[in-house]
Order: sequence, then structure tokens, then C-alpha cells
Amino acid sequence: MARVTAKLCWLLVLGAGFMVASAEAGRDLKQILSERLLVMPDVAAYKWLNDLPVEDANREAQVLAATVEQASRSGVDRAWARQVVRAQIDAAKRIQSRWFAKWNSGGGPARAPNLVTEIRPRISELTAELIAHLARLDARSVSAEEIAVLREVPAALRDDRAAWMTAVSPWLAVKQ
Repeated sequence: MARVTAKLCWLLVLGAGFMVASAEAGRDLKQILSERLLVMPDVAAYKWLNDLPVEDANREAQVLAATVEQASRSGVDRAWARQVVRAQIDAAKRIQSRWFAKWNSGGGPARAPNLVTEIRPRISELTAELIAHLARLDARSVSAEEIAVLREVPAALRDDRAAWMTAVSPWLAVKQ
């Protein structure tokens, strides 16, 4: 009996460990996505100050193609990578559009970091982290714990709930 109880306890500990690891993976993903979206006000400011539109279909196509190719080389399914990257682009545009609408109502940024030398390198770094995350885990088999973590809008993005939900939509769609 003691032997069975010890084995049962061991299985419970292992199971709890997997649940914690699973939830941690969700938080890692959440952090990557959050940090990427938190760069978007700077993108919007640069575009605003340089009279550039939020949407740049040519640039989006280049980014999407290059990122999907990079993900594929890392072993990530191309269709999944395309879905995830498209969601990040769409979420980014939502945030930029919100800032443009705010500035159209009055005011605007006084300055912005340089898009090419400061902002894009940071976005590229975070996108590489996202791809590494996708390659490390079977992103389509996220756990209920991960989904719960992803559903919670980060405090820093509370004004951009729709953008957050767009960013995490590929994972939420898998679980429906």
C-alpha cells in the first residue's frame, strides 16, 4: 500500500510539474507577444512624423515571406507560421491605427525612434524569439493553462485589447 501511495504521489508531482511547465510556456509566449506589441506606438509615431500610412502592403508581404521562410528553416510548419505572423502584423496595425486616430483628434508625438536603425531591429529580434518559441513547442497543442494565460490581456496593453486578441487568435482558434 505504501508503495502504491508513493507511486501515486510521484505521478501527481510529475503531472503538476507538466502543468506548471505548460503554463510557463504560455507566459513566455505572452511576454514575447506583449513586448512586440509594445513597440508599435513607436512605429506609429515614426510613421506619423514621416507622413507614412499605417498599412504598407509591400512591406507586410516582404516581412511575411521572410519570416515564414525563417520559421520553415527552423522546422515550423509554413501554414502555421504564416497564420501566426499574419496575426502579429494585423495586431500591430490595430495599435498603430489607434494611435493615429488619437493624434488625428489633436496633438501627436514630438519625436520617434528611427524605424530602420532602432525599431525594426527590435521587432526582428522579438520575431526571431517568437519563431524559436514556435520551433521549440508544438504550438498547435497548447494546453488549457496556456490558453488561460494568453486570454488575459497584459496590463500594459489594456487599451489595446482588440489588438491583443488578434495577436493570440491563432492559439485561441486551435482550442475551439
